[in-house]
Amino acid sequence: MPIDRPNEPKAIVHCWKLRLSAMLWILLSGSCAWAQRPDSCARLMNFKAPGVEITKASEIAAGSTEPNPWGPGHSAPIPAYCRVEGVINRRTGVAGEEFGINFALAMPDKWNGDFLMQGGAGSNGVVLPPLGLNAAGDTPALMRGFAVVSTDTGHKSHHPGFDFAFVRDQQAYLDFAYLANAEIAALAKQVIAQHYGKLAAFSFFSGCSTGGREGMILSQRYPTVFNGIISGDPAMRTGLSNLAIGRWVPVAFNQIAPKDSDGKPIISQAITDGDRKLLADARKRELTPACAPRKLLRSRKRREGPRLSVEAKSILASSMTPESPPLLQFAEFSRPGLAFSDPQQPTWKSMWIRKHWPTYSRSWTQCPLT
Repeated sequence: MPIDRPNEPKAIVHCWKLRLSAMLWILLSGSCAWAQRPDSCARLMNFKAPGVEITKASEIAAGSTEPNPWGPGHSAPIPAYCRVEGVINRRTGVAGEEFGINFALAMPDKWNGDFLMQGGAGSNGVVLPPLGLNAAGDTPALMRGFAVVSTDTGHKSHHPGFDFAFVRDQQAYLDFAYLANAEIAALAKQVIAQHYGKLAAFSFFSGCSTGGREGMILSQRYPTVFNGIISGDPAMRTGLSNLAIGRWVPVAFNQIAPKDSDGKPIISQAITDGDRKLLADARKRELTPACAPRKLLRSRKRREGPRLSVEAKSILASSMTPESPPLLQFAEFSRPGLAFSDPQQPTWKSMWIRKHWPTYSRSWTQCPLT
């Protein structure tokens, strides 16, 4: 049965319409538009554009915080900003599920004149706080004065973790793949222009993993949308990476984890505090004094499988006793090596498709802190 593919040029034209309407608004607004009105945030509830619904436009007082999406706690206090939330192209899709490209845009009162789009994570499906955390060090982009936008790329996750159920809806799949980010970027630029009375001077994108993939695709399909793109660890083939995360690593650690009364592995005890300390000490000693980069875990001949480097193995061997943690006594530490290597077939042949998947090796290059 032929697949009805949406017309990609129409999506590109829609992005350009949003850009042109932003510039036209600037030209028709007169000189008074260049001064930000005290009520300009609330007035954005009246923002109109084809297929766009604004659901929230409110001032957020200085000192507020956002939950940390990558761990416990909250962000540092955030300067005052205008937060706009909405959705593009709301529709009913496969199986009656509601779809739409949701977004959140944060525009600080003390704007530096630039715009940043933050990339997604995992299977997306959640509008993360528009802070601009990636590649920002201790000071997120919003706190640096950037206007920041985030999006769920067109679908909602129904449970924590990876949820790719949305791919049964073709338009949702295409929005996630590449369409949504370009449309949200064009819309955000228009809202920014209306709020501040002028266009953003420079536009940037920053993302990691799924966000890194988004950045790579944006640079190829929409090279004029951003002035600069940061793509960290782009997840280009999540089927392969999920094979390692979801299958290969758990099996490797299941084999060394202690068992409970029912014989089930206790994964939380697979690596003990003693293991971690011994590994950390070995790494530090291996790097001292020259701090030369050496591979702690590496693969020799494929039939032997991943092993420790000669230097690290000798350090660990000299530290082991009959009472050493079981992790370090297991097959010359081969299982942790397996967990951090490519998924292997029984013949030690990598399951990665080498023709399309580059080989990476990790080296310890940091000098130990003293």
